[in-house]
Amino acid sequence: RVLDLWARYETSTVLWGKLFKRKLWYFTFEQIPVTYIVGGNDILISFFLFLYAKSFNGILENVIYYLDGGISNSVYKSVNDFYKIFTEVYAFEIITNFKMYNPNLLTKEQKGLIELKIEYSLFFMLGYLKKCIPEIQPEVTNMIKNAYGTELVGRVLSNMKLGMYNA
Repeated sequence: RVLDLWARYETSTVLWGKLFKRKLWYFTFEQIPVTYIVGGNDILISFFLFLYAKSFNGILENVIYYLDGGISNSVYKSVNDFYKIFTEVYAFEIITNFKMYNPNLLTKEQKGLIELKIEYSLFFMLGYLKKCIPEIQPEVTNMIKNAYGTELVGRVLSNMKLGMYNA
């Protein structure tokens, strides 16, 4: 299935350089509830595109990198600044809810790989936390813990100390 490419990181979640049929795009947007997502919008849209696609044409690798600027390379001086990248959590919340309410559409492996993607999202979110000025770090830390859950945050922090993630 095409979703396996997405779930196994065999293609980028970035939508640039990928061609899908127009009908599939329309159908995909019908599946996504109205939400505010700045960071992570490609993750959410590509999940549904890859889930329902029978095939696609395009480039499997990343075709865009944000080296200078971009919301993930910023120093966060306010909670509102951080919130732009934090909205990625809502993409995974929608995917998790979809997974819960449509258990037969995903394989056990795909479900597990989605959980790993959530862990990696948290890993990067904790890295972004270091880019926050000290005054907002406590509030941002609480946002992260509330969104991902204290247990997962603790597990990812422990795994980070063991060097289990690659950036």
